[in-house]
Amino acid sequence: MDEMPLVVSQLTSDIQAVFASKPPSGAVAAQKIAAAYDSYCKTGLAGGVPPLLTGTEAKRMEGPLAGALSSSSGSAAAVGAAFSSGVQAYWLSPPIPFMAPPITGVVTAVPGAGAVAGAVTGALSNVANSEATIAAQIAAALDAATKTVLVTFATPPPSPPPPATVV
Repeated sequence: MDEMPLVVSQLTSDIQAVFASKPPSGAVAAQKIAAAYDSYCKTGLAGGVPPLLTGTEAKRMEGPLAGALSSSSGSAAAVGAAFSSGVQAYWLSPPIPFMAPPITGVVTAVPGAGAVAGAVTGALSNVANSEATIAAQIAAALDAATKTVLVTFATPPPSPPPPATVV
C-alpha cells in the first residue's frame, strides 16, 4: 500500500482560515478546527494501514475546544489544555482502529498529546504572533502529536507487524 504522509501545510492553511473567518462563537471555531484536524488525519497511515474513521472523531475533539474557546475567561493555558485533551479524545475515545484486511490494529497511546498544551499556550501567549504564526505553531504541535500516535497490530499468524506511529 502506498504511504500518504500527513500534510501539515494544509492543516496550517485550514486553521489560519478559521482564524481569518472570525467565527461568531467559540463553538463554531471549535467545530471548524476539529473538522480541519479530522481532514488532516484522514491521510495518515500506520504501517501502511489507514485509520477506520467513523465520522465521529471530530466531535470528540470539538467538545474540549468548544468549552475553552467559548469561555469568557478562556486563557491561553486553558485553550492549550483543551487542544491536548482534544487530541487524546480524537484518537482514544474510543480507540481508532486501523484496518486493511487481514491486518488490523488499534490506537493504544498518543504520547505526544501532552506537549500540545505547552506549544499552543506559547503560541497564544506571544502577543507579537500574527494569526498566521499562531496557526502554524498550532498545526505544528498537532502534527508532532499525531505522529506519536501508537497503533498496536493484532494480525493472524505467523507474524504481526510491530507497533507503528502514524506518518
